[in-house]
Amino acid sequence: MSIRVNGEFIRDDEVAAEQHAILPRMAEAMPDERSETLRARSKEWAQENVIERVLLRQAATAGGESVEALTARLTAKLQPPKASEISAYYRKNAQQFLACERIHAAHIVCNVDERSSDEAARARIEAIEARIARGEDFAAVADEASDCPGRGGDLGFFERGVMVPEFDEIVFTISAGQRSKPFRTSFGWHLARVIERRPAGVLPFEEVRDRIAGSLYGEKCQRAVNAYVDKLRAQASIEVA
Repeated sequence: MSIRVNGEFIRDDEVAAEQHAILPRMAEAMPDERSETLRARSKEWAQENVIERVLLRQAATAGGESVEALTARLTAKLQPPKASEISAYYRKNAQQFLACERIHAAHIVCNVDERSSDEAARARIEAIEARIARGEDFAAVADEASDCPGRGGDLGFFERGVMVPEFDEIVFTISAGQRSKPFRTSFGWHLARVIERRPAGVLPFEEVRDRIAGSLYGEKCQRAVNAYVDKLRAQASIEVA
């Protein structure tokens, strides 16, 4: 199959590369669809995507600018979504923001490796535990004594399965505000402190507000570009043979 856009020939490998990128996403979105149908649809969509990119590039070149500059100009006057739009989207699409149980934890680790034996690492972590038991600040000690220093050992929020299993087995049993006894993982000896626990459920609005705002603004920008490309297409000479 050959495609020409305003006299410019589109190579088959361009369409094939686009189809290769599209097909896995289509298969994930339409798991019950037959493979033959998926391949046919992905090829059609790939052709359309490549044609639209060529039209946009041709228009940018004719105007003496890059595609990025043209896109920026087309979207320059678009306003970011209003707070009411963001909150309305959150209310209507709460199921998109479901999260598993998560904890916010910090840790101190003494690695077991070619430079430190198991016995030496355990002795270090026990000495560190004693310092904290005497009242020293966990974060300050983490930055000073941990083999993974920085941010006071703060690991942020995470779900089960993000850390190694031995770590999860301990930290997901600790109450907020409590810390563990020294324990061993494949990395070495740890102390962990749980800062906050969040049960499974919908993520708080504050946590996803910026993500929603960015998504809504991106969709608005894409619609503006699509409308421009539709005008280009209506005036273009496109031959598919």
